[in-house]
Amino acid sequence: MFVTVITVHRGQSQAQQIEAPTIKDCLVAWAGRLVVEGMTDDAQTRLRGKMADFDQPPVEGFRHLWRFQSDLGLGGEPDAKIYVIETIRM
Repeated sequence: MFVTVITVHRGQSQAQQIEAPTIKDCLVAWAGRLVVEGMTDDAQTRLRGKMADFDQPPVEGFRHLWRFQSDLGLGGEPDAKIYVIETIRM
């Protein structure tokens, strides 16, 4: 599976493309690459653990789009929006 992950957090956005066997694997890889202000190694480890447990279905009506919010392992309110789109590789 090849996905594009768009992260919007505190007015900043990032887009990354990741290839892995499953959506969970893609999200764990994304969490390992993500860099946001205030993120420590512990926060990144927490985020990777949360992504390893990801079990949300795609957005209703879309087979290849997931949308969710996260605290990005930083604690506090889940103020980051994450969009995951399965992408066709050319």
